[in-house]
Amino acid sequence: MKACACVILALSVLGCAVVDPKADYERVARTIQDATGQSGAYSPDLDEEVESRVEALLEDGLSVGEAV
Repeated sequence: MKACACVILALSVLGCAVVDPKADYERVARTIQDATGQSGAYSPDLDEEVESRVEALLEDGLSVGEAV
């Protein structure tokens, strides 16, 4: 019983391991670039840059014309 509990605990801990998705995002970006000729796929590395850009754009509020 104790061995079974240890195995379950070990598998639970392994299930919580952190996975770095960077390679997957890069592969998708290349696939999109090859298929469409367009770049600009989402990258989690740019989250802070995107947030500051959005804040700057919304600083004065958002008009109907700007929203469309």
